[in-house]
Formats: sequence, C-alpha cells, structure tokens
Amino acid sequence: MSSGRDVYFILADEAAFSDLLLEKYPDAIFAADEHSSETNFRTFPSIDEADCSMVWVFVPTSRWQPKLKRGGIHGMYVVANQPDMTIHFHRSSNGWKSNDLTPDGEPRWITDGGCGIIYYPRPNKAQRSFRDRVWRIFPKIATWELEAYVRETRRRTAWEKTDKIVWAGNDAIRWARENPLRRFTGTNIMYGPRKD
Repeated sequence: MSSGRDVYFILADEAAFSDLLLEKYPDAIFAADEHSSETNFRTFPSIDEADCSMVWVFVPTSRWQPKLKRGGIHGMYVVANQPDMTIHFHRSSNGWKSNDLTPDGEPRWITDGGCGIIYYPRPNKAQRSFRDRVWRIFPKIATWELEAYVRETRRRTAWEKTDKIVWAGNDAIRWARENPLRRFTGTNIMYGPRKD
C-alpha cells in the first residue's frame, strides 16, 4: 500500500523537496529505481541530480544495508529490503521532445509525476508519522490550488482544489505563468496556475 500525490515538479522543485527531506532526515538516501548488478547500488545527492525517471528515497536505520535482487525491467536489480520509511518519487517530464511547443520553442506542458510513501500492508506508527511529516513539506514548496482544463479543448472547466492530491511546485508555477500556453497535463485533465 501507499499514500500518494500527483506532482508537477521541475528541477528547482525537486531540489527544494530534496533539501527539506535532508533537513528533516539527514541520513536520507536518494537511489536509482534499478541497478545493473548486485553490488552496484546507485545513489545521488538529491532527486534533481538523478539520471533516472524514478527515484527511491530511503530513510534507513543505522544498520540498514541494501540487498539487491534481480527483479527489475530487463533483468535489472532492485532493492529487496526497503526501510520502513521509504518514498517512491516518479519524476515529472516535459514536452521538450514533443512537437507541441510554444512559438518561442518552449514546451507547452509538464506531465505528471508522483510521490508515494510506501508501506506494507498497513502503516505502523513510525510510518504514519513519516508520511505526515513528508506531506507537511509540500505546502512549503508547492500548491494544490490549480485551475483545471479539458485536455482536448484546453478550455477551463472550473477552479478545482484537487483535494490536495495534485500539486504543482512553486518553480513549476513560475514557469507556467511565464507563458499563458503552458500547462500541467494529466490523463484527461490539464492544470494551470490559479488566477489570482
């Protein structure tokens, strides 16, 4: 099971999230989703410095050592013994490789990523506390007050609070406000910054 949020974060938002996680959990480890061998446990200084689209954030106990087992895509290795305090962060992506660019050559959209707090089968007290602390970071670096648009027509539907499930990073909001054609895109709905 997990507790999750959809996120629209660009590099500066990922850096801010990483910094606040490290402030609360100095021993946090940012690791690749998959590894090439049992002995190649790839880590990064922060989410924004990762060279992969999915990053695990582990907050281990002092004696924890990763155990890698074959189980990933294409026979890659994954962490078999995740610590109790674990985040799975799926990074947002943008439309740089798309033909859907604004006249100045910028991407029109950022696709949704995700942030999930992982626990099996139900959270224990420490995991609930961890989950609550992580979600309290979000209002410091992001907003859930977004406007919703129909994806096909790009017409505004109505202001939607998103029930605090969909969040756009503060820097992603700044990016979107620079050009009125820019949006955050999900499966059927697109979002934009709330008009004040």
